[in-house]
Amino acid sequence: MKSIWTTLSLFVLCTFLASADPEPFLKSAAMPFYPPLARQARVQGVVNLRIVVAQDGTVTIDSASGHPLLRDTTAEYVKTWKFGWQQPCACTVKRDVSFVYKISDSKAESDSPIAIVKWFGSSKVEVETNLPVEAILTN
Repeated sequence: MKSIWTTLSLFVLCTFLASADPEPFLKSAAMPFYPPLARQARVQGVVNLRIVVAQDGTVTIDSASGHPLLRDTTAEYVKTWKFGWQQPCACTVKRDVSFVYKISDSKAESDSPIAIVKWFGSSKVEVETNLPVEAILTN
């Protein structure tokens, strides 16, 4: 009787693990940047993307929202991401990704970075930049 329960428990556990949603991992992604036109126009905001990760690790965009100057550049950037799977998987998954674009009030220096990027896994990215020097000179 004990072996039947052990076998049944093992079967239920294997069935549960096999039916769990596969989770892809991010293999490669180029460093994001603040779109130059959006920076010059002082556009900031959030871009939300629903991405589809295919079994070969490529990404397509299912839906996108946000300011067009930010949204279009972000969508093209995310399409270059490559994902992998822990085990071979004949599946696709959908995931939501948010990009938060901010322009700080700090004065840009000649040696300061164009943008500071903060990654929060593959579901949230923050990109912060200073105002362009020419924008500060005209104020």
